Amino acid sequence: MSLAGVGSTRPVRAPTEYGSLFTMDRNRYRRSVVVLLTPILLYGALTLSQGVAAASETRTPIEEGAKIVREGWWNRANGGLSTPQGSLPPPPVPDVPPGTLAVQSLNGDAQRVIALLPQPDGSLSGTITTFTLTLHESADAKPQSGAATAGIRACPISGFWAEGENGVWTTQPVADCGLASVEGLRAEDGTWTFDLRPIGQLWADPSSGFRTDGVLLAPSVKNPSTFSLVFEGATQDGIDVVLKTEGGSTGPPPPSSPVTTVVDGGAVPPPPRVPESPPVTFTPPPAPPEGITPTTTRQPATNFTDVAAPAVRVSHTGELTHGIGVALPFLIVLGALAAGLLLTASAAGRPVQAGVTGRG
Repeated sequence: MSLAGVGSTRPVRAPTEYGSLFTMDRNRYRRSVVVLLTPILLYGALTLSQGVAAASETRTPIEEGAKIVREGWWNRANGGLSTPQGSLPPPPVPDVPPGTLAVQSLNGDAQRVIALLPQPDGSLSGTITTFTLTLHESADAKPQSGAATAGIRACPISGFWAEGENGVWTTQPVADCGLASVEGLRAEDGTWTFDLRPIGQLWADPSSGFRTDGVLLAPSVKNPSTFSLVFEGATQDGIDVVLKTEGGSTGPPPPSSPVTTVVDGGAVPPPPRVPESPPVTFTPPPAPPEGITPTTTRQPATNFTDVAAPAVRVSHTGELTHGIGVALPFLIVLGALAAGLLLTASAAGRPVQAGVTGRG
């Protein structure tokens, strides 16, 4: 009886070689899937957390019976210096982000002040039962100092003023704190509330001579301290105002002083009203003598198609930056996918050599 293959030195595959090969490939595949899914899951979790945080920070301002139509703040450090070549730029204020409002005090001496115009929706008459103004300390401004001991009061403004940020100190609105003033109350969450009923009643009294020109928020003289606070502005939906009256009649909003413009950091009153010109009477020309036909000279028509419109240069820098910012996370994910695919292809294409020999 002969045995085929006895004494043969030809290598043969072990019976479990294919099983080991499949198990090895399956493990590599699982690792590749983990490599692919990890950046996708991390990116999704990050995006979701950012969306939840943004949604929680978004607030809707309370505007009942009135709304903020004008705002601004002024800085003592901005002296409005000028040279023969023109006005110097205002000093930088890195601690005050754009769209916010600042109040600052140095041992009770005002360094920064805020002006706001809460415009009533209708005429002020009768008894003002509620008139509150609420400001929120800005979370973007760092640092906020002295909030626990700060004192801020609101006084009625007695004239026109121009809105702006970091305004020249000498152009700040003029307020009369002797007629009415309100001390602000700070809560633990950084909100300041001003009960403006005395000021609103002053506006509602025709004999006071006060227009609805807003309020000036400045350091309180009752609490001379050092602090620097920054509040969210109306453009950031950070100011709440509620105005309620009883026993009054509805009508148009009360007048305020004319809005002014700012030239070289200074407020300029509106120009005087130009008197209306008398009506112009058209007198037809006399008729030509009998027997004479008048002639007219016809001007050649202008070919408007030959007039070249001025070229307008459009910049797409903002759109390009926004597009890169949006596409960058997807490019990262695509790069991870490509790396995972290469890893998978490399694992699947790697040869497996059998190291088992035997005699059959």
